[in-house]
Amino acid sequence: MLQEFDLPARWTSLIQDHFAEAVHNLAQMWPDEQSLEVSYRVIEGFDHEFAHDIVEHPELHFHASNQALRQFLLDAGHSNMYPFVRIVHLPSDQIRTVSQLRADDISHMMAIDAVATKITGVRPRIYAATFECVACGHTMVINQPNEQELIEPIECQQIDGGCGRAKRQTRFELKQQDSILINSQFVELQELPEQMKGGIQPERILCIAEHDLAGKLNPGDRVKANGVLFIRSQRKGGKDTPVFDIFLRIHSLERQNIPLEEIVITEDEELEIKELARRPDIYELFANSIAPSIFGMEYVKRSLMLQLFGGVARLNADGTRNRGDLHILLMGDPGVAKSQLLNYMADISPRGRFTSGQSASAAGLTAAAVQDAAADGRWTLEAGALVLADLGLAAIDEFDKMNEGDRSSMHEAMEQQKISISKAGINASLRTRCAVLAAANPKSGRFEPVSEVPFTAQINLAPPLISRFDVIWLLTDDPEMEKDAKIAQHIIDNRLLGVSELLVNECTATDPTKSSAESGLKKTETHGEVLSRDLIRKYIAYAKR
Repeated sequence: MLQEFDLPARWTSLIQDHFAEAVHNLAQMWPDEQSLEVSYRVIEGFDHEFAHDIVEHPELHFHASNQALRQFLLDAGHSNMYPFVRIVHLPSDQIRTVSQLRADDISHMMAIDAVATKITGVRPRIYAATFECVACGHTMVINQPNEQELIEPIECQQIDGGCGRAKRQTRFELKQQDSILINSQFVELQELPEQMKGGIQPERILCIAEHDLAGKLNPGDRVKANGVLFIRSQRKGGKDTPVFDIFLRIHSLERQNIPLEEIVITEDEELEIKELARRPDIYELFANSIAPSIFGMEYVKRSLMLQLFGGVARLNADGTRNRGDLHILLMGDPGVAKSQLLNYMADISPRGRFTSGQSASAAGLTAAAVQDAAADGRWTLEAGALVLADLGLAAIDEFDKMNEGDRSSMHEAMEQQKISISKAGINASLRTRCAVLAAANPKSGRFEPVSEVPFTAQINLAPPLISRFDVIWLLTDDPEMEKDAKIAQHIIDNRLLGVSELLVNECTATDPTKSSAESGLKKTETHGEVLSRDLIRKYIAYAKR
């Protein structure tokens, strides 16, 4: 471990050698810009041991770095500036998901890849409280490390010139104007959907953002939060218990500026993607690769493939925006593989979300206003499925089974690609730049081909909502002997190709989904050349960047 008194000098030389120009720019931008971003990679190049010590003893370094930066500005003639050093780009072995956090990580510097699901308002918090003894007028300063409880003096200390009375013999008044107040905000981070195993509830962690970081995030933002983990005892019946909750004090935020940043593409995969793009038959290859186990539907699959890539959103001179995402509605008879297609599309799309209309509400799709225990019961926003699928695809099955009131919340989300929330005193606007793929069944169970009622009127959807869809597919199950025989043969072949789920669970057979995800382009006897799901996802993410 490095000596504590040596740290400010080390930070001063680091700032002088590598960040002098950045500090000068910070002084020019003050107070719009209040922090200096320092890359961990630069620190590692400067001194490897020093960089390792930052991860092990972050709190000492935060204080030393801020002290060095303020002294550097003071020497340059910039007084009354109190900026902060923000360390970013931590090494990969310090990056965790919320469910991977353990006792060994406490008090170390960590990076958490997550999505912000809930934020509270920005509130002032006392950092150093000044108290005055009512009996003698003596003032004393007490640091406030715990954001959940105000620490008051036990006695008016004689050693500092006080009267020596204990708390029960006098009263201490908080002098708010002489205390140091900082901006503080609670942020709840949730695991990214692609980090979760199937069927597991996403884990969450409550974080504290302070100073210039407060007010930076919105619900639905994907972020890498760097900070220090700390613990607070769980309370039951007004008493502390030996079980602790983990919190994160955010030190710096790395916004995911590159679309779909969470999908890692290696150099070899990038070359493979570029090689595929040069193929003259790439259009047909992609169409064949969309749910190859589902028979036929050639043109439907082509439209779904185009939906994955989407168009180009345009901003106009008058401030209006034209969306680039395609919305597709599959309306068809029961048993034509609509739900299978939706499941497959949500699975292969980057940031794909699948939900069923019967279990989805307006709040679950857009955003919910919930009372937050961490913020004394104040109302906060929690992002829904469409907000979390931003830049991805939202697949909604049984769209016609949703309540009329819940369906109406989709209008703005689909056309303007944002949702305006006005609930419980909260007024906010959240982005929903996602393509919507919906499926609906006819009211009477099957479509009536010979009828005066048009097909769009045979499903339980209002005309204003139907008009939001760019492509509407009618999928009917017409009895044709030759076609039905082909479908039956296709289903039997697929059943024989599949592997028993029981054997996969017992680990006596390999999981075919995993082996297909690993290989890129493969040839099959029945479907010809097809792309693996993993390669499709990476190809789309690369194209959207």
